[in-house]
Amino acid sequence: MKMWTQTSAPWGAILDYLEIDEDTAALVRSSKAAIMPVLADILDEFYRRTPQRPELAPLFARASTVDAVKAAQIRHWDLLFDGAFDGSYRASVVRIGTAHQAIDLPIEWYVSSHAFVLGELLDRVIRGDARVFQTKTRRTERARLVKALTGSALLDMAFAIAAHTGEAVRGQRAEAERMVENIDRQVADTVDTVTAFTAALADSARSMTDAAAAVDRDTDAAAAAANSVLASAQTVAAAAEELHASIAEISVQVGGAASTSREAVARMRGRGTSSGGWGRPPRRSDRSCRSSAPSPRRPTFWR
Repeated sequence: MKMWTQTSAPWGAILDYLEIDEDTAALVRSSKAAIMPVLADILDEFYRRTPQRPELAPLFARASTVDAVKAAQIRHWDLLFDGAFDGSYRASVVRIGTAHQAIDLPIEWYVSSHAFVLGELLDRVIRGDARVFQTKTRRTERARLVKALTGSALLDMAFAIAAHTGEAVRGQRAEAERMVENIDRQVADTVDTVTAFTAALADSARSMTDAAAAVDRDTDAAAAAANSVLASAQTVAAAAEELHASIAEISVQVGGAASTSREAVARMRGRGTSSGGWGRPPRRSDRSCRSSAPSPRRPTFWR
């Protein structure tokens, strides 16, 4: 299996710094068969005590959740102790880190959980658990294994934290990008609204200008009509004055004619009296005839 090299920075650089080379990987692989059963017991204890913590209990509300997480941890440690540190292992690290970030697991609790598992595992190795060392092992070999396991476990923790924080940073960046997009969209909407409002305002201004022009035209027409009516009224007034003057003149003439007529009648009556032609009519002795005969009526202009 090809390990990550120094060209796979930063992981290759970290492997090189921790001196996790092919010999170290081979030592871990050779111990895997004995280590995995011990690790299973350690994880049982870990998932027994972890849900009892008030800070972590909400993450393990259901037993099925505990079983699923434990199975995922077993698979991941199995990949780690393959010593390959290849693409499959890296994908598993990313899944672990992303899952921890998704449930908002604080980094300090993740590091503490790793420390618990690693401490228990090293305790079994150092005390010489029969399942790990089926034969009597020299102290140097045990020390090499402790170093290899410690380096591998801490490397795994570093990778997982990087994935955890990287996912958090990506989430923050994505949120920032969404905010920028929202701001851009709001600005664009505002610009569109202002543009539409400006266009509507321009239309209103044009409409008001047209209305003002129409009012001016109507005002001119009304003024012309008023002038025409005024001229007609003046003409009628002048005609009325002329008619009044004519009536007054006719009245004067009629008055003069009436006066002349009365004077003529008076003169005629005066002449008649003196000549006997216009005297009183003779009396009649017959009263019946006098009473029955109507009296002659004077003309109206005699009065």
